[in-house]
Amino acid sequence: MAAPIGHIYLALQMLTGPLNGIDEQNFLIGTSFPDIRYPAKLPRQLTHAQNVTLQGILKEQDPFKQGMLFHAFVDQQHGKFIKEQGIEALLPRIPHATGILKGVEDLILFKKMPNRSFLRHFDTILEQERRFIPQESLLRDWHIALQNYFFYGPTPQTIRNLIRDSIPDFGPLQPLAENGAAYGFMLGTEIIRLNDEIIKKIDAFYQNFISNIIK
Repeated sequence: MAAPIGHIYLALQMLTGPLNGIDEQNFLIGTSFPDIRYPAKLPRQLTHAQNVTLQGILKEQDPFKQGMLFHAFVDQQHGKFIKEQGIEALLPRIPHATGILKGVEDLILFKKMPNRSFLRHFDTILEQERRFIPQESLLRDWHIALQNYFFYGPTPQTIRNLIRDSIPDFGPLQPLAENGAAYGFMLGTEIIRLNDEIIKKIDAFYQNFISNIIK
């Protein structure tokens, strides 16, 4: 599975390629929306379609739904790539290495995205989002967390906002646990980035994604 910047990075490529001309705001919000399942505590199957094809994405008429389908499609292709390239075997023996790998990917891609004008799209909460989640505050917090992450990149502060819902409840020590997890996550990214083979493989996945799926 890809992380937020990975999804946006590829979605922006789609908007200048196979999906050129569709509503950018609805598509980008749609492609970022499925992982709200973490703070909303929704079952994965509710936001992530299975067995998505490029043809199915292109046939969909609603750009928000196209974005959601594209998110699931990217996760499918990403998982397949990780397995075929044997990347998990290359990862260091640290806790949650496969999850931390997604942070490494976003650190790489963040530097390749100097234009962040797309951030303005997340000022708006779409009606399609409300159909899934009626809590306006949850949707607003999700948009703000994404905007901060897209603007500052993966940092202990922006990571904390995205992973806090997966951390067990430590009661009054919860802030300490969240900070520890966020800084541990960032330390893990530095360890993984020492492996040039992993970095080259991951970079190839994102740079060749569009050409590979339209063969």
